[in-house]
Amino acid sequence: VSNVNNIAQDVRREFLNKLQEVKNDWMLRHAE
Repeated sequence: VSNVNNIAQDVRREFLNKLQEVKNDWMLRHAE
């Protein structure tokens, strides 16, 4: 069970990191 929780946390962390990258990229492109 703890393994599943760890995987879920990793997936969530990866997702949030990617979301942040996309957001930063969008902000940079629309900053002007």
